[in-house]
Amino acid sequence: MTDPAALFCQVEDCIQPHSAKGFCKRHYDTERRNRQRAKGSKAVEVRMSSRELLDEVVWLLDGGMHPLQVCIQLKRTGGTIYKAAHKHGDQKVAELFQSLKTRASRATPTENGEYEDA
Repeated sequence: MTDPAALFCQVEDCIQPHSAKGFCKRHYDTERRNRQRAKGSKAVEVRMSSRELLDEVVWLLDGGMHPLQVCIQLKRTGGTIYKAAHKHGDQKVAELFQSLKTRASRATPTENGEYEDA
């Protein structure tokens, strides 16, 4: 007979169903990330809030980095950065990334595989 306690997450006060290794999906993912961090794995990517993203963008721009390089460095699209800037009222950054947002959405592939503005 199956122990009823084995059907739920082993974290105290968590009533989610067991998913893997005694944890629910959320707690298992947290445990897995913690194990990877302890091993020094670089595969774990920490998500930034939109405010943290905007602070990082402003810091990189103040350092002289081009907006396209900022997108590559932070692995974010111009549209994502534009939304964060617009959300937090930073018009200067929003204007810089607005052109990147619209250009990417209008780009169409040519016959040779390169992209051009529509």
